[in-house]
Amino acid sequence: MQINNIPFNGYSITKKEFEFLDNLIKKNNLEKILEFGTGTSTICFLNNNCFTTSFETSQNYIKKFFFRLTQIKNCNIIYYKINQLNDIILNQFFDLAFIDGPNGTKTMSRIDSYLFSIKYTNHLLLHDFRRVGEQESLKYIINNFPKWKLLTIKTDRCLGYLYNSDKVVPLKMD
Repeated sequence: MQINNIPFNGYSITKKEFEFLDNLIKKNNLEKILEFGTGTSTICFLNNNCFTTSFETSQNYIKKFFFRLTQIKNCNIIYYKINQLNDIILNQFFDLAFIDGPNGTKTMSRIDSYLFSIKYTNHLLLHDFRRVGEQESLKYIINNFPKWKLLTIKTDRCLGYLYNSDKVVPLKMD
């Protein structure tokens, strides 16, 4: 899909963040993505032929804006409720987890998405990570998983990047 046709809005990543993700995938040869929050970022991953497993809490959101993603072969959208996340088991490891969901308020934490993701990847990229709830989530991860290190990536809204320093070197960012 052409970048000019992509719906950038307040709920999505920005155009600059889209371009950052596009470059990150290419520079690091990423092939398998775990994602929380289906949307514009999913289009970026699929444009780069990444196998994408995307967790989404709203079927109505997908039906209204991104229904065609459900028809793409290498895109697996999983509808879930936060309290069901611990019951889900994936049988693969991912090159990267992009966490931009579930959608919420400034004080809402995505700790469940973080904890789920660190079981399946050594790299987490966090959208909206400067919100109060996200900062609390990051403190929890850093205090309880000291091998996970945090870097800030300067984009429009700044992205957070957590990586397991015991197992991998950081991804190439620029």
